[in-house]
Parts: sequence; structure tokens; C-alpha cells
Amino acid sequence: SWDVLLKIKNIFDQSLILEERIEDLSLNKIVDNYQYDILIVDDDDYTLRFLTDFFQKKGYKCKKTLRGYKALELLEKQNPKLILLDILLPDISGYEVCKKIKSNNRLKNIPIYFITAVTSFQVQGQIKETGADGFFLKPFKLSEFDLLFKYL
Repeated sequence: SWDVLLKIKNIFDQSLILEERIEDLSLNKIVDNYQYDILIVDDDDYTLRFLTDFFQKKGYKCKKTLRGYKALELLEKQNPKLILLDILLPDISGYEVCKKIKSNNRLKNIPIYFITAVTSFQVQGQIKETGADGFFLKPFKLSEFDLLFKYL
């Protein structure tokens, strides 16, 4: 039934958040200070793994998070070369995260690309307002990411 599916999805989503918190308490405290090339922010674990695997196979170091506020916290310590940012996050809109980054003098020159299932029309209307450099619609075609390598 629909109620059961919603409960399973909620449990799964909560388990991802719990997994991230456990990582924060353990190994990530040690490796948070390592330099990474790409910060990937998305609330979908499959998308995070897919993009991380893709860029790591190309030789780039990635840091991933499920939440927007965690991304902002990570950016207090490191400046990646590129940020891939989902728009629909559980804690804060990707649009708001982008605005915060672009209003920070130390971070404003980091290229930000939205990764989203939101319609192209809706995203295009927000690009100028948020200061984002572009966007990719889900599902992705790997060839679309070729333009990102100029930042790396």
C-alpha cells in the first residue's frame, strides 16, 4: 500500500542521515581536512554514489553530503574547485545554499551547477538570481559533464 511505501522511504531517508552522522563522528573527522576537487550535495544516495564514482574514476577527489547545511559547514574548511548541488534538499533549498555561497567573498568564484529533477524552465528562472553557473537535469547523460572538466 501507499502508506507502507511512504514509511519505508522515510526509514530509508532517515538511515542515510544517520549514516552520514556516524561518518561525521568517526572517519570524516580525520579526513575532513583533506583537499577535494568536487563537493556533491544531493539527498539521493544513488545520485551521490553515481557522481562520486564517475568523477573518482576520472581521477578527481570528491566530498559528498546529503544536506545543504552540512555543505555550508564543509565549505568553512575547504574550497573545492566545483560544486554540484541538488535543488530539493531536506533541510534547506539548493537555491538558498547557492545564494549563501555566492554572497561569500572567499567562496563566490567556485562554479556551482545545479543537479536536479526540477523542470528546466523553473531552474533557468533561478540561475541569474542565485548566481549558479548552470544546471544538469536528472537523469544525466555522462557526456553532459564534459564541460565541467575545464574547472578541474
